[in-house]
Amino acid sequence: MTQESLSQKEATELAGAFARLQELGGNKIITTESAAEKRALDKFLSEGMTRHANEFLGCWFAVRHEYEPLVGIVASIIRRATAINSPRAQQTATPEQISAQ
Repeated sequence: MTQESLSQKEATELAGAFARLQELGGNKIITTESAAEKRALDKFLSEGMTRHANEFLGCWFAVRHEYEPLVGIVASIIRRATAINSPRAQQTATPEQISAQ
């Protein structure tokens, strides 16, 4: 079975379908048209998400296990650099600048 990669167009369509389904879910009045639209959106989303499940899961794992730790490390470095530079900035500040803080 050959599987095509998720395209920008299809991802946008899936996102739009999901947003529309959420809109319809918030409606208090259910008409036959909205019920039919919900069923069609459910089917479209189910098929699209299933067809590209390996890509969605791969992205989730990559973000969770690779990018989140990297962002944490970068944030730690920035906090440390800020902490190191903060006393230096106060040492070189004039009394007027310090009292303004």
